[in-house]
Amino acid sequence: MKHLELIYRNSDSKLTTLRLTYAQENLTEATTKKAMHDIAALKMFDNNGVNPYVEPVSARYVETNTDPIFDTRSAS
Repeated sequence: MKHLELIYRNSDSKLTTLRLTYAQENLTEATTKKAMHDIAALKMFDNNGVNPYVEPVSARYVETNTDPIFDTRSAS
């Protein structure tokens, strides 16, 4: 499964990641930067007095592969 990770600097100057599971693939740098700036401009998030999304730092797609060893959920 492919995820989109948007990495921001928070109001404490630490990095925070916003992970989106159902994101459009093949986003351009310009589109992604604009969306990240739009999210930051909302200033609607607060985590114990810290705004987690202040300054866009980077964006990337991350693909996760699962290799099951066993799964008893399907056994009768």
